[in-house]
Parts: sequence; C-alpha cells; structure tokens
Amino acid sequence: MHFQELSAVEEQLKGVLASGSCDPNDYKYLMHYGQDYFSHYAQGYRWKWGNPEGVCGWTGPGHLCNSNPYDPNNPDNDEISWFMANQWTEEWVKKIMDACAGKSGLSICKCIPANID
Repeated sequence: MHFQELSAVEEQLKGVLASGSCDPNDYKYLMHYGQDYFSHYAQGYRWKWGNPEGVCGWTGPGHLCNSNPYDPNNPDNDEISWFMANQWTEEWVKKIMDACAGKSGLSICKCIPANID
C-alpha cells in the first residue's frame, strides 16, 4: 500500500534487512513509501480505492491531484516535509549500507526538492 504509517514502512524495512537481502529492488518501493509518508500520509492524504468522488476527491493522494508547481498547497512544495524525508532517507540508507557493506548492487541518491521560481 502506497500511503502508510511510517512505523509500518519501517517494520517492513526491518524485515528486509533481517532477511540479509542487499537487492535494491527489495528496498526501493519501501523507501519511496517512507519518503511519501512525510508529504502525504502525515498531511492527511489517504489513497481510497473506490472513493465515489474519484482518486482526487476527499483528501486525494497529494501531488497526483495537484501538479501546479506554484501552488503552496502542492505537497511537492512543502520544504519541511522534504527535509524530514531526506533525514529519514539518510538514516535508512546508512542502516542498509552498513548491513550490506562489501556487497554490490546498492546505489544511493539524495532527496532534493525541485525549486521552481
């Protein structure tokens, strides 16, 4: 599930770490879900399948329904959420890299918000 409580995402990440996997495919979606927690789930966005108002009705899934880069309500423009997601990502990348030290296949990227003026 894309929008989840952060604790649920972290439990899943711990499970992958405990399995000994260093396959980036085992981490990439969970890392994305954790990053989205800050700008979506924590802001009240919920993905509701079968919502009679459609995907963008009710609270909507966030930037999928608001892609205006100049709108301050667009979750992509929330610098605090970007910062928190980046801090969280750095912590989990360190845990993953420490667990996979000496093993190949993992790469690191940093969350950088797109500043559109």
